[in-house]
Amino acid sequence: MVWDVKMFAKDILAMSNIQDSGFIIIGVIEEENRFVGTGCLGATLKSYKADEIKDQLL
Repeated sequence: MVWDVKMFAKDILAMSNIQDSGFIIIGVIEEENRFVGTGCLGATLKSYKADEIKDQLL
């Protein structure tokens, strides 16, 4: 999915309360208790701009 602050804000804020934070990994699905790489469409990947994401969450 394309970056949308409303979709991820709650998850990101919850992780900010954890020591050493955490990771949000895009382009994977969970199948039978394991993670499988599915990749990302170019347009989706381009929507994840670290500086803009930080600005929206601070």
